[in-house]
Amino acid sequence: MKLKPILLAAAMAAAFPALAQTESLVVDLSGWTVLGDYGNPGNTSVFFTLPAGSTVTGFSYAGLTFTANAPSWLDELVISVNDTTGAPAVIENFMDWAPSGMQAAGTVSGLNGSWRGATGSAGPYGAGFSFTVGEGANNLWVTVFDSIPDGVLPDASITSGTLTVHYMPVPEPATYGLLAVGLLGVVLAARRRRVD
Repeated sequence: MKLKPILLAAAMAAAFPALAQTESLVVDLSGWTVLGDYGNPGNTSVFFTLPAGSTVTGFSYAGLTFTANAPSWLDELVISVNDTTGAPAVIENFMDWAPSGMQAAGTVSGLNGSWRGATGSAGPYGAGFSFTVGEGANNLWVTVFDSIPDGVLPDASITSGTLTVHYMPVPEPATYGLLAVGLLGVVLAARRRRVD
């Protein structure tokens, strides 16, 4: 009678895996420049289209090397990931993070970290929160900016590094079908166990 726990485990495994899958989007930051504060059209940025209803859960960066030109400081460079639904109105859903905590000009290299990580700090508007993107093309905006623009251009230049945006897409209808089959298996296994 050891078959029952195995069937129960198989039913549970079929029910839940697809609902918790996180996907990622990798952005090469090499050559990006910062020419001013948030929204400055000179700041390098890129737009992506995620499936409507996807939840952006965070981001991480790896091998980040950049230079802040005096009088700008290294801790003024902010990486920003935003939901553009409803733009050009004020964007309320965002994640901002300054990878360096150094209050000096110069160059830092090989920074690895994440949004709300152990190093760096929140941007001038706070760190933000996980958010769900709305419908439409270009619903995700990745950009950089200087939290305290100083008038010397560029404020900062990124030599290398990648940014990985983590998100959970809305499950497809087939996923809900698998969930229903898995839950039905759990119910049947429990009912059969009670009868035996």
